[in-house]
Amino acid sequence: MSSAPQAAGWWQATDGLWYAPELHPDRPRLPPPPPVGTHHRSGPIGVDRSPAAVLGLSIITFGIYYLVWYYKINDEIRRHDPEIKVSPILSVLAISVGAVLLFIPPLVSSYATAARIRQMQLDDGATDTISPVVALLLHMFLGIGFPLYVASQLREHWHGHRRASTAASAPALAHRTLPPL
Repeated sequence: MSSAPQAAGWWQATDGLWYAPELHPDRPRLPPPPPVGTHHRSGPIGVDRSPAAVLGLSIITFGIYYLVWYYKINDEIRRHDPEIKVSPILSVLAISVGAVLLFIPPLVSSYATAARIRQMQLDDGATDTISPVVALLLHMFLGIGFPLYVASQLREHWHGHRRASTAASAPALAHRTLPPL
């Protein structure tokens, strides 16, 4: 504050004093920090994939799309939340080559992928999360249920991020329409 403007952009308040542009009451404020105990991730948001499309393309391509999809979702999780450690290539090898050699690696990989999704959801403050046990049971007893369940959970998670980023940018967009001070 000053009795005279110090530079371009300074504004005069009703008290007759001049204030820096960042102190103007109409200036948009940064969103508040996330509550203590939550870990907001600012990594890239994953691709929106329809669960039915994942299943349909997997059937049409005789499982090749399923392997591509599985790689991509694990890679998106890794990029979105660097604290979650995952090797997308090892995940794909576990469900492909591991399925040929043994029955156990695909089950471990499907459970671990669902657990990573759950961790990502929890870290972002979600209360309704995927169940790794349900994902594992779907993988074991109803194979087509696994990609439908996982894809729908990921889709909802990414939609939540898009809704939050749209809501956070709305005040800033409204401010841009105002004439400069």
